[in-house]
Amino acid sequence: MGFIYVTLAAVRTEFGVERVTKALREKAEDILRGEIVSYDAYLDGGSMAM
Repeated sequence: MGFIYVTLAAVRTEFGVERVTKALREKAEDILRGEIVSYDAYLDGGSMAM
């Protein structure tokens, strides 16, 4: 078990915005979930088709 997170400041910088909307927050969460899937595949020794 672990945690993955991103600060609002990092989201603002990454996407070049001043305000983090609900839609942008959801997009950031989806990206983080993708990171977890990728890392899990790496740990399992599998490969992911991109």
